[in-house]
Amino acid sequence: DAPGAADAFQRAVQLNDRLPEGHNNLGTALLATGRLVEAEASFRRCTALAPEHSHAWTNLGNVLRRSGRPRDAEAAYRRATECQPPLAVAWVNLGNALKDADRVDEAMACFARALTITPDSPEAHLSRAIACLLAGDIDRGWDEYRWRFGSPGEPGLRERVEEAIRARRTIEIRGEQGLGDALFFLRWAPVLRGAGATLAFRGDARLVSLLERSGMLDRLVAEEAPGDGALALPAGDLPWVARGMGATHPPALPLKASAAALEAARSLLEAAGPPPYLGVAWRAGLPSGGSVEHLHKMVPLEILGAALRQVRGTIVSLQRDAGAVEIAALAGIVARPVLDAGAVNADLDAMLGLLTLVDDYAGVSSTNIHMLAGLGRTARILVPGPPEWRYGRAGSASPWFPGFDLYRQDRECEWAGAREVLARDLGRRHGAR
Repeated sequence: DAPGAADAFQRAVQLNDRLPEGHNNLGTALLATGRLVEAEASFRRCTALAPEHSHAWTNLGNVLRRSGRPRDAEAAYRRATECQPPLAVAWVNLGNALKDADRVDEAMACFARALTITPDSPEAHLSRAIACLLAGDIDRGWDEYRWRFGSPGEPGLRERVEEAIRARRTIEIRGEQGLGDALFFLRWAPVLRGAGATLAFRGDARLVSLLERSGMLDRLVAEEAPGDGALALPAGDLPWVARGMGATHPPALPLKASAAALEAARSLLEAAGPPPYLGVAWRAGLPSGGSVEHLHKMVPLEILGAALRQVRGTIVSLQRDAGAVEIAALAGIVARPVLDAGAVNADLDAMLGLLTLVDDYAGVSSTNIHMLAGLGRTARILVPGPPEWRYGRAGSASPWFPGFDLYRQDRECEWAGAREVLARDLGRRHGAR
């Protein structure tokens, strides 16, 4: 109960304002509730009272990083690394701040330093995994990615998978993380199948219905169903297990919408207005993000709307949980009605129907992007900074999504350049209003 904790710690510091730990605890609770300005003030009070408080400097850096102030965050993390005793998490966080600033070599040195202090630090290993993947060091990245559950991974897993293939024993891929992540990792399923594996998938029921027509999985079960003794393989370990069996960057798992979903999508679009139909989405993930990688992606409606304003066609919002206020705001910016089809997210097969039929798509990375890749279609991906590892450090293309165009927020956190290029590209393809 973070709000309750914040209230309790607030009363504590009111009783005694001179206790550094009270201010650090209050800041931690405030940070957990997203009250960044107040959290920053609490951590600064703690460091004023106790200049060598490593954890408070680290926490202050976390607030500053989440507030979009990377240079200030770096300074706070550096101060944390100077305090005694050595604190591995301070080096990890400094490394992540440097990674965000595209100083990957320096970031790697920080992760290595953290691992000299705490060799089994999951945060250090996973942070190094993300930095490796971002920089294109794929094999080392997947090695380190196995630490995502807090350990170096189940020993002997690759050998057991190979034995299961020889014995024709079923390998059950276990969905993990978000829906989009599970779809992303399933692109390695055909690689294992090509090696002779019998494959099942256990995960979110919404994915089970979506994957039935892929033709690459022999059995699909919802995650709450009882197991049957098959060899369990976490989805995120697929690229590590499949190393050497196929392509480093395999294509997305093939997907296909049902006839019913296509017919429903066609009726919905035709009732909304004339083609071309331009699908859009502007945020994904959780605002809280994560210490290792930013999980929340968002582009301001003003930026997206400005890129669409002069392009002809019907705007279709495929944004999950978009409120009426957001839809009305977007409609005002593009000066035309916007079809709110976001409720279709509750049924991924229905969303697959819409994604099959829209003429273009522009949005941040989300489950929709992974489904478009599975359909063999492309999209225009708006990449906030610092970039998610799938989209690399720079450039207008990603090896994981060939044919997709990337529009990046610049290093000064500005979208103007990306907006202009997106508007130009959309206008060239679909024409002006």
